[in-house]
Amino acid sequence: MLFFLQGFTLCKYKYGIVNGTFSKWQYGPVQKNVYRTFRDNGAGPITNKYVNAYFDSNGQFQKQIPEIEITNKVRKEITDFTLNLIKIPTWKLVGLTHKDPSWYNYKDKIMNYEAQDYKDNEILACFQSNESELK
Repeated sequence: MLFFLQGFTLCKYKYGIVNGTFSKWQYGPVQKNVYRTFRDNGAGPITNKYVNAYFDSNGQFQKQIPEIEITNKVRKEITDFTLNLIKIPTWKLVGLTHKDPSWYNYKDKIMNYEAQDYKDNEILACFQSNESELK
């Protein structure tokens, strides 16, 4: 979900909402800092609410962030997109990333843990080619 949310914000606002890179993993894109923070939840839900959270330059999870001005319009657009993403089955989101050249063309490297992280232009292109599926 975060991968497509990143694509959405790159497309709509020209900047990503996540201040980190996404790795190309076997089952889809992973933001390593988020993974490390929440992996102990396993398949269980994440029940903590973090309205203002970020990863600092050392990759440490922080619960406060300097005040950033986000208009109500932008907040609503991001919220609406996120609520749509939640309705899409995980297997379908994985399928969308796996058919994209940014994953598919690197499948062998991904399986051998040798793939480079996604670049913003790859995330944007993947989002744009799948945008109709994400609504």
